[in-house]
Amino acid sequence: MSGSEPSTRSLQRAKRSLLKNYGKRDWFRGVGIVPTDGGLGLRLNVDPDAIIEEDEIPTTHHNIAIEIVRTKGYKLRKD
Repeated sequence: MSGSEPSTRSLQRAKRSLLKNYGKRDWFRGVGIVPTDGGLGLRLNVDPDAIIEEDEIPTTHHNIAIEIVRTKGYKLRKD
């Protein structure tokens, strides 16, 4: 792992913090740790229909870049 990649512990801490700080917002649909081209990163799922103030959604958190994905959310699969 290079010095620029966040550690798993840093990602987990940032994920918990994002959930705590933004989890009750109307536009929030989820946050996760996901694979990226450079290792692991953060993804923030956002309601595509939500009216959002400029700069309301963070692009970084705890110095970790956030991938923003606009989605209605996920549903449980039925087998």
